[in-house]
Amino acid sequence: MGSKQGIILEEHRVLKRHPSIESADLERTIAGLYSGNAYFPIRTPHYFAPEIRDSVVYLPMERIKTKNLMHNADPSITKILVRDLALFHHMFSQHPIPGTSNVLYRDSIPSNYIITPENHIVHIDFSSSDRFVHAWDDVALLLNPAWSTISDPNRERLIEEYIRLREQFSTTPRFTEQLPRAPDNQTEEQRRVYYVETTKRMLATGFTQVALLGKFDVVDFRTLRREDYRVFDEFRTLRANFYKQKIWGNQ
Repeated sequence: MGSKQGIILEEHRVLKRHPSIESADLERTIAGLYSGNAYFPIRTPHYFAPEIRDSVVYLPMERIKTKNLMHNADPSITKILVRDLALFHHMFSQHPIPGTSNVLYRDSIPSNYIITPENHIVHIDFSSSDRFVHAWDDVALLLNPAWSTISDPNRERLIEEYIRLREQFSTTPRFTEQLPRAPDNQTEEQRRVYYVETTKRMLATGFTQVALLGKFDVVDFRTLRREDYRVFDEFRTLRANFYKQKIWGNQ
């Protein structure tokens, strides 16, 4: 049995630390609803009931020993991830309004997808799916050059593909009301403040992209507009540099 911060690795299971039983149940519920959708197969690890060890809550799940998709360069794989993300955003959108930008956060960094030797994609880690965000934030995270090495023309095509898929899924059922608790950032103003405050915290460490703060004032936090993507692409580039330089130490 091995371990790293917040994680216990057993031979056949991974136990992930959670702040509460409610938090663990939320992740387990989201993964179950997502993988149980009726549109196309979404594979997630098999989850088990939360456990408490030494007064700490852990969520056990199936351990799948394979590699993740960080720095993936295959646009055909990224196209599948964009499709899957569009479905997730529709299934857990805040309102049943076509084209809404208010969606549950997937944390779609490519390391949260793993690929088996049989080329099956497995979706992992829904622990951050506890708040509403702007949909372009998740798309920009998935496609950002810091984590994905697809070409710029492919990236542009995939952004358009995401828009098309959101429209395609817009008449299918949503599952937001089945979540065991309401996500954070319920209002447009709360979402705007979330991005402004997150950016301020990064700027306080020495980054100089102060102009980004004002750009959130002109973002539409209700409707998905193509022109707003560039703001979240800039936000995700700053965030990638913040993690690489200030959190991970230029890894």
